[in-house]
Amino acid sequence: MIEMYEVKLLKIPIFDQETGDEIGTDEKYHVCSKIIGSESYPCYDKDTADELCETLNCLTNDYSLNKTLPASRKSLECHELAGRINEKQNKLNDLQHAMEHELTCELTYTEKCNNIRLHPEQVKEALELTKAPTEKQITAYCEETYKKEYTNLKIAKTNVTFINKQIDLINDYISLEKYIIRMELKK
Repeated sequence: MIEMYEVKLLKIPIFDQETGDEIGTDEKYHVCSKIIGSESYPCYDKDTADELCETLNCLTNDYSLNKTLPASRKSLECHELAGRINEKQNKLNDLQHAMEHELTCELTYTEKCNNIRLHPEQVKEALELTKAPTEKQITAYCEETYKKEYTNLKIAKTNVTFINKQIDLINDYISLEKYIIRMELKK
């Protein structure tokens, strides 16, 4: 299982607001991406961080890109083309599941946000605004209130994109296999 996220205990410097001098450090658990160094999610405690890390790794594991390169081709046979076609069928099945998951995440998030959008007075009270909240304020409030659902939606969209890229790569391999077979037949 490829894990793209890990839990780290990070030391965060604390600065004096008046002088700007560092007056100490605070330790906080973060779920950090192993691929994108700047991507991290602060958590209240280790249990929360472990749960978030497990969720992110679970969501991204099934659809992570294959990191291996194809073996060198010394002798080419037609069964490789059949294997690529079967591989494409499997990826299309993965894509179908990923799209269903994305749709589920999107519907869950949209349903919760629509409840907030229908009651803008709650946003006004929560943000202590003097007038009705703007669409941007409501959107930001939704993202902040439903962080987990919003993160799941973003990950689901990314998974669909990754699988589409994998399918594009498989299509390139299939085209290459067809070309090689044609060239061998011309010999």
